Amino acid sequence: MSILERLKENSDQVQNNEEEVINEIVEYFRNYLNSEQFEQWLERACTDKNIASKREFTMNVEFWGYQSGCSGTQFEVAWHSWKSEPYYGYKSYTYKGVNLNNIQRTVGDRLLNLLTEKMREMGFKYVTRYNESWLKYYNMLVTIFW
Repeated sequence: MSILERLKENSDQVQNNEEEVINEIVEYFRNYLNSEQFEQWLERACTDKNIASKREFTMNVEFWGYQSGCSGTQFEVAWHSWKSEPYYGYKSYTYKGVNLNNIQRTVGDRLLNLLTEKMREMGFKYVTRYNESWLKYYNMLVTIFW
């Protein structure tokens, strides 16, 4: 096997591993958004007097990368987290050999679509925007209206 063939095979394997991890994370949040737990959380959050009077509520879709002394690497949708497994007891930026920093935009975009699709199914109007106070990592806000 030539070096070119080995490089191509290795790149294909990395791409397959990334797609597997992306799908696993998205499925985790799909299950959460379709759960009774999510609907109960949303109802409790939106019945707060200040929020109820405004008739709007903002949720997050974000990625936090590992930084020394900070939380581990995680994705969040509506304050529900998926975290990478610890690597030998340490916080890790990888999962199943995939660097999560490399897939944050792809996962974030899919999660944003998942959340907005769920809000549309539930009958909410919504607006999405970047959270301009935190541009280092993927960070979107979804504001729903009723």
